[in-house]
Amino acid sequence: MDAVLYPDTPTAEIAVDQSTLTTFLNQDILIQGVVTYPLTPAHIPTIQLRHQNSMIDFMLVDVNQADIASDGIKVTASGKTYTPYKVGTSNEYLLILPVGTAYPRVEITTVQGARYATTVNIASTVINNCYCIKLIGVELSLSSVNVIDWTYGNALAGQYTTPASYPTFRGPANTSATLYFNNGLSETITFSDRGETTVKPAGRIIIQINDLTLPTPLILDEMYVDLNPYLDT
Repeated sequence: MDAVLYPDTPTAEIAVDQSTLTTFLNQDILIQGVVTYPLTPAHIPTIQLRHQNSMIDFMLVDVNQADIASDGIKVTASGKTYTPYKVGTSNEYLLILPVGTAYPRVEITTVQGARYATTVNIASTVINNCYCIKLIGVELSLSSVNVIDWTYGNALAGQYTTPASYPTFRGPANTSATLYFNNGLSETITFSDRGETTVKPAGRIIIQINDLTLPTPLILDEMYVDLNPYLDT
């Protein structure tokens, strides 16, 4: 017997319009992980679930939302056109896709009617994987595609938390630096012998590094954040 958790129709076709949170979440079918659980009398097993489908998580950088037409963000893949879910007031969009989807194409239509598109180099999406992408400007210049495991059971928390990959900080090899964020938190990071470290940041906007107060806050919107210019001074 296999375990499946919501929605009620796990074999249903994935909706093409996922623009509302409710519809988006209803596509997130959770199924039993790869582990086999032996059942014995009077034993209640704890079953780990994973996402049955795939997801792409793309950010639009240097794009003014006012320039985008209503319903102006589409993704075409495998002969279908999808409308993704927009996360709050951010420029982040989420879309759940069937496993095996090939080369999704992100399209933007501006209020003036101009259309821009780019194809993401994903030959075939994989179960329980999330593909994180950054698209720059309305021309949609494509960053590298970062593939991460979609967190087990992520949709059960009540408030959907979008998956995010952590940035890689670069600095002098085998040294440490303390980052201060605009939310009042601080964090000390240590660079490897290659001068890199990948960590979950304590905030999104750095205002101070060690004793140096940054003249311009450093916003973490890149996969690689070079701190060398701030640490060499």
